[in-house]
Amino acid sequence: MKQIITTVFFSACLFASAQDSLSIYFGFDSYKVLNQSKAELKSLSDKTITSIYGYTDTRGNNDYNIQLAQKRINATLNYLGINASSIPQIFALGEEKLTSSIHSENRKVVIYFNTNQSQVNNSKKTTEPKSEKGIGDQIVQAKIGDKVKLKALNFQPGLDILLPEAVPTLEELLKVMKSNQKLVIQVQGHICCASADFADLSTARAYRVYEYLLNNGIQAERISYIGFGVSQPLYTIPEKSSSEEIANRRVEVKIISN
Repeated sequence: MKQIITTVFFSACLFASAQDSLSIYFGFDSYKVLNQSKAELKSLSDKTITSIYGYTDTRGNNDYNIQLAQKRINATLNYLGINASSIPQIFALGEEKLTSSIHSENRKVVIYFNTNQSQVNNSKKTTEPKSEKGIGDQIVQAKIGDKVKLKALNFQPGLDILLPEAVPTLEELLKVMKSNQKLVIQVQGHICCASADFADLSTARAYRVYEYLLNNGIQAERISYIGFGVSQPLYTIPEKSSSEEIANRRVEVKIISN
């Protein structure tokens, strides 16, 4: 089963630009949407859902847990009034790819969504935000010991598989590494939404960035990687909102030498 799921993930193409996520939790052996979750789901009314993932704890056999995960997905979509056929990616993982050693934290559905483009355009027109420096500029201007967050470097939930939206960030990081031969960095991984890094996911994700740079010609002595799990959150865990989860779930580069 694990091999089949991994193959599906590698072949899947998610439409992911400025993608956010929302996690809702369920009771033991239940797929009833809780009142607290209903309030959180209302925030998705003006969003475009791109993918949804269902999980369970390890109690019960694998087949039963996959069915329970699917029921949790169905209950969530029913509450939202959304037909499953309109969602590009749906995965009922059951007890596969657990993100926590605590049972209650694995009884969840994770929904990935994009803000509607028209809403983004309207926001740009009204607020006129200042242009933000790219990753390359931030790294070049950083001092030794500074950390730069790799924005838009997103992964499949609970996995170390990069989403397509991560490619421009990786390419920009590679470009600045090639154009600044004295630059030495450490890639640092962090996760959210759990009491501990149960599967050492933060290290695995940091390694993917390290691997990309190594495979594209950057010398091993100029790059290293480490995972900090949930030991350095920007917001207290458990997070109070999806925006706090996104902030905690990050990959950064620390400037070792430049």
